[in-house]
Amino acid sequence: MNVFIIIPSNIFSDIPSLREKTVRVANLVRTLILFRVRQVVIFKYKERDDEFLKLMDFFRTPSYLRRYAFKKEKVFRFVGNAPPIRAFYEEDKKYRYGIVLKNDGKLCLINSGLKDLIVLSGVNVAEGQLMKLVNDANGWRLATKEEDHHFGFNTFYTDDLIGFLFKMKTEKKLIIATSRYGKTFRTEDLMNLKRDSRIEKGICLLFGSPKEGLFEIFKSMNRELSDYVDHVFNMFPNQGVKTIRTDEAIMGTLSIINLISS
Repeated sequence: MNVFIIIPSNIFSDIPSLREKTVRVANLVRTLILFRVRQVVIFKYKERDDEFLKLMDFFRTPSYLRRYAFKKEKVFRFVGNAPPIRAFYEEDKKYRYGIVLKNDGKLCLINSGLKDLIVLSGVNVAEGQLMKLVNDANGWRLATKEEDHHFGFNTFYTDDLIGFLFKMKTEKKLIIATSRYGKTFRTEDLMNLKRDSRIEKGICLLFGSPKEGLFEIFKSMNRELSDYVDHVFNMFPNQGVKTIRTDEAIMGTLSIINLISS
């Protein structure tokens, strides 16, 4: 099952401490990898949070490549306080992330965290760029798009949420919005989703921000949420806190939606 998470750019903008934000982003990345989310779509809402975007990229990158892929910046000051991710692809010997150390146009030298460098010829990839590699019967090669699921999730940033949702609808993906004002999610809804043929194309889970839910976000765009999604569900009808953080909502919702594939 292909799961797409769609979140606003300001989900961590209410955290004043870089230390806390770092740990929260790391836990979010761990959650996304835990449930094998295929893509995270971050749509611009109010402000672009570059710290969040950089930390997302940092934590989804295998630990054996981080020192090569990222320069020392203030935003990475507290990454040592975050829990280890231990993603499934870090130990894989067939599907590897690599970073180009040198490319003279003929030979490309790639560090993939293994004992020896990987050498490819005729590869048009710039030095310092991350790449996905596969080791098959003929040796190492670039991964195809169909093999993407072996490498965790991809991130995509958009300024046009409405356009993206329209694209998902044309691709016959199922779009579910989460809101405390939505229909209470029950067992029969889970069974109905399991029978929905669109889940084969993918499920898109849409979340709001810490201070403004999806109804408020769409109202600010002079749009109706129901025009762009297939369902609006309240996944936590008996919540014991005033507001649920977006990263908490993602963890809880994925735990429920994961039952569809069981």
